[in-house]
Amino acid sequence: MTIGSVMLSFGSGMESFDNQDYQPSMIGRTADHLAGILIQPAMSLWTPWMSKNMSNMLEWGFFIANSMLWGAVLAFLINATALRMKRKSDNKTWNAADDNAPL
Repeated sequence: MTIGSVMLSFGSGMESFDNQDYQPSMIGRTADHLAGILIQPAMSLWTPWMSKNMSNMLEWGFFIANSMLWGAVLAFLINATALRMKRKSDNKTWNAADDNAPL
């Protein structure tokens, strides 16, 4: 998703090289913001010194770890939403026999 967002953002902004007054489309702006979000927090950790002195393998390791982090966050959010919806649906169900039972 990160690579796709970067490619879409870059591709949609190519016209700005030819036309100084070009206004990016809503899709291009959205892809640009999404790429900026998905690259974090690895982008904050990757310094210019690391870029010069570390191998490309380590850089790809950061990218993969960052992707796994976002995947875990997304899985957590989906699971939490599903559990919340299940609890709401469980609270709405009732049994008519329980309402008529003597206390």
